[in-house]
Amino acid sequence: DQPTIDWLETTVKDEVLALHGIRLNIISATLPEILTQLRSDLSEEVKQGNMDLIYLPDASDYKVLSSEGLLYGPFIGTIKTYALQGNHNAIESAMIDGNLHNGYAIPLWKKSMYLIGNEDILLNMPETYDQFIEAIKNNPNTFTFSPEDTVGGRILRGFVLHKVSYKDIVKANSKAELKTLLGPVFKELSTLKKQFYMEGERFPTSTKEVDQLFINKKLAFSMSDVMEHIYDAQKLDAYPEGAKPFLFEGFMPYEPEFMVIPFNAGDKSGALLTLNTILSPKLQASLLSQNGPGLIPILNMDLLTDEEKVLITKASVKKTIPKGEGFMRMSIADVPKVKQEMILSLFKEYMQQ
Repeated sequence: DQPTIDWLETTVKDEVLALHGIRLNIISATLPEILTQLRSDLSEEVKQGNMDLIYLPDASDYKVLSSEGLLYGPFIGTIKTYALQGNHNAIESAMIDGNLHNGYAIPLWKKSMYLIGNEDILLNMPETYDQFIEAIKNNPNTFTFSPEDTVGGRILRGFVLHKVSYKDIVKANSKAELKTLLGPVFKELSTLKKQFYMEGERFPTSTKEVDQLFINKKLAFSMSDVMEHIYDAQKLDAYPEGAKPFLFEGFMPYEPEFMVIPFNAGDKSGALLTLNTILSPKLQASLLSQNGPGLIPILNMDLLTDEEKVLITKASVKKTIPKGEGFMRMSIADVPKVKQEMILSLFKEYMQQ
């Protein structure tokens, strides 16, 4: 994710250097390359390795690193900013891709998504899930999504997670159990099928296709996981004049992204200081700034001081962009990848009936 890397290379590097005198050297490496190095270090008993922090944009990578004893920890309790202001009741406080991390990983931010509506068609933007469903019913053939891509898949799981809890989904031991659990949700979606664009006989192959249909005014809804996408589209006069983003509670699945510390990190104290800096309200707010990557802060708004809250609430200065605190309060944790695949498979089964 280049915007995130750019933010780490500039904002984070500058702040860590200014506060702690530590010069970060950020390099790109694949998981196989990281595993090869750490496995070699482990077998040769190398005490001081050449990696201090590992950024995991794919949470499923954690399992193999953890299972082979390649991580240092538990350390999450030593990160002061997270200990004081982290969202400790959230899923990511204890789990990573459905596995307990036991303090060997720390969440840094959320990748979220938002919906966009055309007020000229809808008149009123939905403020609740029920209003969203009513808007789809009242405006037939103006809503669709791409269930097989990143954003559309999260829309699909938004329907699911609004009705069934994360914990119940994770507990399901098989696709058959999940089918029983989610049957009522998919039956509701199947009843909506005729209201979807092209009566649900075909779903777009990408969210880009959905967005183009919205631009062509064939849809009343679009969606994106890039926070400033709507601003850019409006600036270029691509979107309909009535385009407006909207949020409502319990439907915006997010994916937290994590960092871990290798078992033989050469500068563990420097790694901990870097994590503490990334999780400071100042840098968390910069995620939402004009030059930031458009990610959602992981901190708990209710645990911030008034001055720290202002940093977050004023970070996104464009009026067309939903405020960051809205995502922080309304978003819900996405399910592990293995369950994502099962949900997609079940959705296809029900839609073909």
